Amino acid sequence: MKISSGIFSGQKLYIPNNKNIRPTLTKIRQAIFNMIRNRISDSVIIDFFAGTGAFGFEALSNGAKKIIFIEKKYKNIIYKNAEKLKIEKNKIIILGYDFIQACRILKKMNLKADIIFADPPYNKGFIKKILKLSILSDILVKGGFFIIEIHKDEYKENEELFKTFEIIKEKKYGDIYVLIINK
Repeated sequence: MKISSGIFSGQKLYIPNNKNIRPTLTKIRQAIFNMIRNRISDSVIIDFFAGTGAFGFEALSNGAKKIIFIEKKYKNIIYKNAEKLKIEKNKIIILGYDFIQACRILKKMNLKADIIFADPPYNKGFIKKILKLSILSDILVKGGFFIIEIHKDEYKENEELFKTFEIIKEKKYGDIYVLIINK
């Protein structure tokens, strides 16, 4: 997998041969960045369930100021990719906690993001838990975007919950939905 745009365009990311790691497809990543490109420059972005860090590194490549990677199991992969891309240490924070613990830590650190991206394992109930977290408002700036990548089955399961949010954009890519929510 490669970074598709920006200053790191064409750089390959390390992706282990592990069926439990499912990086956001390049096609979907490009589509998301095309939707939010005007909001990336100098932004702080939180990447929940970061996996390889592909989304966050793409954001850095396109001018984001700082990425906060939240990844409980595979943070060593993010470190490896940051080293490979020669990312300055002050541009990233990697928290090896689950998303609920990470939210609490970010609140205590008084860190706020302009954009939060979440691509949790599909059909495991994480989306519902994330959307019900009141602490999200404490770590996302007013007017910030919350971007969710979700499988069509989980989308259908949570349709009523989505109606309680202001959805700015919604796109479908095969079995995957991408929602941009104004929180």
